[in-house]
Amino acid sequence: MTIESRRGKLDVVTRLDNGLQPGNLFMAFCYHDAAADAAANLLTNEVLDPKGKIPEFKYCAVRLSRLQ
Repeated sequence: MTIESRRGKLDVVTRLDNGLQPGNLFMAFCYHDAAADAAANLLTNEVLDPKGKIPEFKYCAVRLSRLQ
């Protein structure tokens, strides 16, 4: 699938998880490698909480489409 936001786009392998509410998508952003480079940040942002200096909750609108 391709996941696309207004900030970026990724081609990823997806799976259905009945534990998520319909219309929601989950993507881990705490793991990365040289190729992925914390890929969720390509779709959201890298902003830190100003007081705690921890990553803010990541959420944004995305569009899913099948790879062609």
